[in-house]
Amino acid sequence: MNLNWDLTQINIHIIIVTINIISLFFGSTENSDKITLDGNRMLANQATVASLFRPCEKKKTLIYDLSLIVGGSLFIGVCTQIAIGWPVPFTGQTFAVLMAGFLLGRRRASLCVIAYLIEASAGMPFFAHGKSGLVTLLGPTGGYLFGFIAAAYVTGLLAERQWDKRFWSAVAAMILGNLVMYGFGMAELFCRYRPSTCSRSLSLHRR
Repeated sequence: MNLNWDLTQINIHIIIVTINIISLFFGSTENSDKITLDGNRMLANQATVASLFRPCEKKKTLIYDLSLIVGGSLFIGVCTQIAIGWPVPFTGQTFAVLMAGFLLGRRRASLCVIAYLIEASAGMPFFAHGKSGLVTLLGPTGGYLFGFIAAAYVTGLLAERQWDKRFWSAVAAMILGNLVMYGFGMAELFCRYRPSTCSRSLSLHRR
């Protein structure tokens, strides 16, 4: 259990570092969601599909965002049931996570994945092969699951930067999202099956 907790801490740290690096590299997009239908402040060049239809009224905006986050998390859960292979299956959730990034943008997509992980960890059969609970989240595939958060953020940020407007840049964004995702997964598996190396890294980090 201590190793699982250490790996969880590592995953969280890596997510934060990845998001910070990507944000610094591509710059701020704080105004990407400030879009109005009257054309006065239309920032279509930084808009995702979800942003284009986002209402201006504050109360409606909150309901709109929450609906997208919850709906997106359920969509990921349903797509996850398309699973091939074991113990690290190839599932439809990879496609769902990347599409959430493209359609919802970095903030909503990241929250969408976090909501999905909470739902599945709380008992909903949303992990591969209908599994659920913290045991799966902290198991061998936990790195990939945590990597979904960073992957959704990266693809969402790239979508806000117009990478989804052209075929080859969209493909590149998908590849980058997958690389982030698999990077987390491989790091998790390496630390799990090479615990001595991982423990030394942790001890150096805590000094």
